[in-house]
Amino acid sequence: MQAFRLLILHGFESQARGTFRSAVEIVDLMIMVLASDATCREYIKSFEDPKASYRHWRNHLSPSVIRTSISKLEADNPITIPIDMTPTQIRQDTYSWLSNFIHVDFVAHVVTAHPANFDGLAGRQAMLGSVGEMSKATLAHSLVYLWISLLRLENLLWEKHSWGRLRGSRSRKWFRYRCRAMDELFLSYLPTFWEMNPP
Repeated sequence: MQAFRLLILHGFESQARGTFRSAVEIVDLMIMVLASDATCREYIKSFEDPKASYRHWRNHLSPSVIRTSISKLEADNPITIPIDMTPTQIRQDTYSWLSNFIHVDFVAHVVTAHPANFDGLAGRQAMLGSVGEMSKATLAHSLVYLWISLLRLENLLWEKHSWGRLRGSRSRKWFRYRCRAMDELFLSYLPTFWEMNPP
């Protein structure tokens, strides 16, 4: 995440999205390992044969499989958030946003190479990075994704895995303090972004 923060602050959109996409896949997997004993058992399996390892990953741990499982988790055990979007909608929007710029797409590549300035006009070619509206949008998507993921992780760690007994009552207050810092950042900026840029 430190790499993502530095890249986005300096306007390297494509590189920032690629880095954050990896973080998204790891966090999604982390959530399902904590939420599902079956996923945890598949995660700790190891294969010497590369083809067998790939088949196992594709069938049990690939992003599409994990995202389907998370959608079911969100439906069965929803988390309330103070905006007019569900966590499932936020995740789908984040996946779509990242895919638009990571996969081969001529228009997306042109937009990335010539990011818009804050006045909406196309900027100079971003050979060395150029911070603009695209940077704000990428930051918005990443912050809201991290926000809902922290809320889900808190729920799993304390409600399912009883971290309160393991770490003590103060540990959850500390965790919530870190989440609330994300809440404040989100509530101070992101609602405006989503109102102007509906998914």
